[in-house]
Amino acid sequence: MSTYAVADPHGNFELFKKGLEKIGFSKDDTVYVLGDVIDKGPDCMGLMQYIMDTGNIEFIMGNHEHMMLNTIDHNGEDRRDGPDAERWIVRNNGILSYNKYIALPIEKRKAMIEWLLSRPLIKELDIMTKSGEVQRFVLSHSYYIPGYADVPCKDIDYDAAFDIMWLSMFRDGTTHCDRSVFDANKDKIFITGHVGVQRVRDEYTSLDSLHMYRDGNFIDIDGGLSAQDAIVNNGMIFLRLEDMEEFILPLHEV
Repeated sequence: MSTYAVADPHGNFELFKKGLEKIGFSKDDTVYVLGDVIDKGPDCMGLMQYIMDTGNIEFIMGNHEHMMLNTIDHNGEDRRDGPDAERWIVRNNGILSYNKYIALPIEKRKAMIEWLLSRPLIKELDIMTKSGEVQRFVLSHSYYIPGYADVPCKDIDYDAAFDIMWLSMFRDGTTHCDRSVFDANKDKIFITGHVGVQRVRDEYTSLDSLHMYRDGNFIDIDGGLSAQDAIVNNGMIFLRLEDMEEFILPLHEV
């Protein structure tokens, strides 16, 4: 029985399935997907539906799904005029995901909306490591605010949700944060995505950069799939929490 985390698959369903094969995923294991299932890649709705239907794959909300929820009509109608419409449709190329979404039957749309609204933004887990010690892990798309673990998306106000899913030490401007919240919780190990490890390291051509980035108790496992074919070494990083072993899936191997 093992516990895995993977971040930012961005519609790459075939690569995700190869990842499950590589880790030997079984009914006794659990995989936590740290947001951004949709946008960029070829089969975002297929991947989303698969995660919804698989009982031992857990989804933690990402900023792309949050933009989607704040754009679409929550009754499943063909509308895209919510407050995040410009941010999602225009600035983040959400039109591709939106078109796949409205191709679904309306009952499937409603079920997806209800499921997304029930997803947490932060998950805290106590894992028995291979060394026999219990370690507390905090899983989120990007940032951490104490008190929000296991709270459904629908019960979190927009500003707090925005901070949890957008703030990063590796972004500039209004979405930049320092590492004080991580330093204040040294007993926890934070597993996040949101910013590709290649961008964090400023290494876009080295195949060696497709590995988790770790700085103390902060870990980034975003394999850079938001760029798709724009960089040569992107893919998925599955991380087993019991022993911190990485399972690397380069996109070019699909």
